[in-house]
Amino acid sequence: MIETHYAYAVSYMKTFENKMLTSNEIETLINVQETGQALKLLADKGYGNTDYKDVETILKTELEKVWREVKNACPENAPLEILLYKNDFHNLKTILKAYVSGAEYKGLLLNPCVTEPEEIEKAVKEAYFDNLPDFIKGYAETSYSIVTSTLDGQSMETYLDRACLEAMRKRAEKEDEFLRDWVELNITIANMKTAARAVGRTADFIREAMVENKDSERLVFASLKSKNEVVETISSMGYPKGAELLSQSFSDFEKWCDNLKMDYIKKAKTKSFGFEPILAFLVGKESELQTLRIILSAKENGIEPEIIRERLRDLYV
Repeated sequence: MIETHYAYAVSYMKTFENKMLTSNEIETLINVQETGQALKLLADKGYGNTDYKDVETILKTELEKVWREVKNACPENAPLEILLYKNDFHNLKTILKAYVSGAEYKGLLLNPCVTEPEEIEKAVKEAYFDNLPDFIKGYAETSYSIVTSTLDGQSMETYLDRACLEAMRKRAEKEDEFLRDWVELNITIANMKTAARAVGRTADFIREAMVENKDSERLVFASLKSKNEVVETISSMGYPKGAELLSQSFSDFEKWCDNLKMDYIKKAKTKSFGFEPILAFLVGKESELQTLRIILSAKENGIEPEIIRERLRDLYV
């Protein structure tokens, strides 16, 4: 698609980007004494209104509003759905687990999404998946077979986590280099996390959890040996800082991974044309919402400001 076709959408999204929370505003939220004060500050910034008392309702409403505006502003063929695949695959996992266990799941579903949860539920109940969108139907049928034949929920989830990234890669192949490289970065990060978590597991287990790329086999062999070998491999891949943090703490490594993705997205922030700044804004907005979720949850549980700061990721703005 010609980059100038996004000119209106990019310009319109900049008006929303200018309203995103700054570092100073985040610091103010961290330091307020009560959750109610924080919610009032958010209402003043356009998050819901003072009638909203439930944190998740506020964040969900904001996310849905942003996606509605982006969809309305973008050209029809914009690859927005690639950012929603993770919600579709999450919903598929949730519905499959509920199907075999009989548990309630409605409150665990994520929106916005490409495929309505009711469509996924119907496909699972009827064991017929041809009516689902192409990006998910094959994976849905295979994951259904896994969980119904083995009752192994972990294997099913591992399969679908990998499947989501594979679907994103396939969709990104049709788009520009920035989007393709962003998906590949997500794959590399997911593989590094898998290698670190799966130390001591079998080669088959580790391979099944990873998406194949130029470094995946190196990470498999490292994970079969030791955590130190994983650390050394990640360093040799060009991520010495991440390797150093992994040697100290997995939570610090996870934070570094999130910040690495943010650093990549920020490269598109100043662009005025193309899909890149749209992608950057949406990823940045989701990160802002996650930051708010951490802060507000911590406030409700009486966690000290300094501990909250340690948990936060880099901001987009």
